[in-house]
Amino acid sequence: MKQPSPSFDDFDPSATAVTVVAPEPRRGRALRLLGAALLCGLGFGAAHLAGRPSSPEPAARAAVPEHHVALGPPASLLVAATPPEAAQPAAPAAPSTPGHANATTSTDHLPVDLVLCVDVSGSMEELLDACRKQLWDVCNLFARALPTPRLRVALITFGGESAGEENGYVRLVVPFTDELDRVYERLMALSTGGGTELVGRALHVSLDRLDWRRDPRGLSLVFVAGNESADQDTTFSFRAQAQKAAQRQIRVCAVYCGQDEQDADAASYRELARLGGGRYAAIDPGAERSIPTPYDAELARLGREINETYLPFGAHGAARQKAQLLQDENSARSGAATLAARMQIKGSAALYCNRSWDLVDACAEEDFDLAKLPDAALPRALRGKNLAEKRALVEAQRARRKALQDRLRALGAQRDAFVAAERARLQGLEQSLGFALEQAVRSLAKEAGFCFDGC
Repeated sequence: MKQPSPSFDDFDPSATAVTVVAPEPRRGRALRLLGAALLCGLGFGAAHLAGRPSSPEPAARAAVPEHHVALGPPASLLVAATPPEAAQPAAPAAPSTPGHANATTSTDHLPVDLVLCVDVSGSMEELLDACRKQLWDVCNLFARALPTPRLRVALITFGGESAGEENGYVRLVVPFTDELDRVYERLMALSTGGGTELVGRALHVSLDRLDWRRDPRGLSLVFVAGNESADQDTTFSFRAQAQKAAQRQIRVCAVYCGQDEQDADAASYRELARLGGGRYAAIDPGAERSIPTPYDAELARLGREINETYLPFGAHGAARQKAQLLQDENSARSGAATLAARMQIKGSAALYCNRSWDLVDACAEEDFDLAKLPDAALPRALRGKNLAEKRALVEAQRARRKALQDRLRALGAQRDAFVAAERARLQGLEQSLGFALEQAVRSLAKEAGFCFDGC
C-alpha cells in the first residue's frame, strides 16, 4: 500500500538533537501552509546542456555532460551541531504509483522541487562539509532566476548505519519544505558512519515517499552524491528507479566523489545520470574554497537586523525563532563567506519564507486569518490589541523587512559580481562541488524555462 506523503507533522524535531528546538505537534492552518511551493535547487556537471528527453527510453537520451577532476587534499569540517543523524527512517515499501500535490503556482513563480540524496557513510565528512558551505550560494543563484522559483527541498541520506539494515541504511531526514532553515538545521546535525550505500533504495524513497508537485512548467530534481558503486542494491535497481523518475519528468543528477578515469564505480554514476536525464560530475569535495568579499560584514549586519522583524506565533514560534538564530551561528562557523551567503538569501521574500511560525510571512497567505489566532498564540507585542492594531503592527514589520530586503539584494548583487570575478581569476575551482553545482543549476534550470542575471 502506498505510504502517505510525510510532512513535518510526522517528524519529531527533537530527534535531530538540535537542543534549541522542542518537539512540535501538529500546527493546524499555519503548518499546512508548508505544502505550498518554495525553496533551493542544485545539480552537478558541466555547462553543456543535455535536452529534456521526450521519451523515457534511455537510448533516446543525449550523452550526459561530464566533469572530471583530480583529488586534492582534504578539508576540515566545521560543524555547530554534531550529534548523529536522526529523523524519520525511510522504511522500504512495495513499488506503487506515487501521488503528486496539485500545482498551485502562478506563472510568476514556477515550482522547483529538489531532493538531496547524500552519502553519509564513514568516508563522507568532506562531502557533508562541502554541502553545508554551498547550500546558501545555490539558493542565492535561484534567487537571481526569472521567473522567481517556488523552491522546496527534501533531504535523504544513504549509507548511514544508524538508519538500520531494515531500512536499507536510508533515512528520509526532511520531507519537502519551503523553509530553508529546517533543511540547513538537519544538514548541520548529520554525522557519518556506515558503509553500505544503496543508491537504488534512496531513489525509491524519493519517488515513493515525497509529494512531488505535478506542473509541466516546473523543475523536479534529485541529486545523488557518493563515492561507491551505485549498483549495490539487490532489491531496488538504480537503473529501474532512474527510469521511473525520467518517466515522471524528474531529473536525476549524479556526483561521484573521486577520480573518474577507468573507475567502475564512477561509471555507475555516469549511467545513473544518463538514465535519469540529469547531469554527471566527478569532483573532489575537499577542493571547496570560500571567497571572502568586501561586502560580507555589511551583509552579516543587515541579516542580523532583519531578524528583528520576525513575529513568532503559535506554540513553537519562539523555538523556531531561536533556531533561526542558531542557523546564523552555524553558518558563521563555516566562515564569513558562508554567513554572508546565508544573510544574502534573507533578501529574497520568495525563497526565504517562514510562514509556519512568522506572522509577517503567514499574513501574506490568502487563507491565513489573523483574527482567528487567540492572544496566547501571539507574540507579546500583539497581545491585548484589537484586530486593526494587530494588523498595523504586522504591516509595520513587513515594511521594515522589505526595506532591509531591498538593501540585502543590492549588496548581494555586488557580492555576486565580486565572487564571479574572483572565480574567473583563481585556478582549480573547477574541481570543487560549488563549481559543479552552479553549472548544473544553470543548465537544468534554463532547460526548464528559467533565466539568470537579467536574462
